[in-house]
Amino acid sequence: MTAADGWCPVCLAAPAAGDDVVRRQAPAAAPLTAQVGHRAGRSQTTFGPVGRALWTIGILLVPVPFLVLSEGLAGWGLAALWWGVVTPWSLRDLWRSGRRRKRL
Repeated sequence: MTAADGWCPVCLAAPAAGDDVVRRQAPAAAPLTAQVGHRAGRSQTTFGPVGRALWTIGILLVPVPFLVLSEGLAGWGLAALWWGVVTPWSLRDLWRSGRRRKRL
């Protein structure tokens, strides 16, 4: 049972009488889509503008309790590390433009 014998390798249909060629259906065409994205829009992987603003405030306020509760340089060191490394990295990813598929 091979394609050379006339059997369809996809659906395993027997060859029709007198038909020497295996007939295959053309694959269905995919719908036309385009990638559309803008910073203020909401997509499946991003928050809307309100969610982004709230997360921004939350990210900026994380070290504040450590500054208030610490008695030495440990709080300031953590705050400097947070605001100098973590905050730019997380805000860049948070405010990145979300890409959505739009049907044409």
